[in-house]
Amino acid sequence: MQELVKKEISIEDKKDFRRKGIILNVLMLAALISAFPLHRFGGYIGLGIWGLIAVINIIYAYRVQKIKKSYDLHNYKEISEFIECKK
Repeated sequence: MQELVKKEISIEDKKDFRRKGIILNVLMLAALISAFPLHRFGGYIGLGIWGLIAVINIIYAYRVQKIKKSYDLHNYKEISEFIECKK
C-alpha cells in the first residue's frame, strides 16, 4: 500500500515539474519579447508590468530549482529520465 502511495506522489511531482517547467519557459519568452514594446508604448507603467513578469519568472525558476534539488537532478539526461518516468 505504501509503495502505491509513493508512486502516486511521484507521478504527481513529475506532472508538477513538467507544468512548472512549461510555465517558466513561457514566462521567459514573454519577458524577452515584451521588454521593449512595454517600455516603448507603456512608459513607466510598461516597465512595471515587465518587472512583474520578471518577478513571477524568478518565483517559478525558484520552484523548478527546488524540485530539481529535492530529486538530485543535475543534467539534462537526469531531468529527461525523471520526466519520462524512467528513474
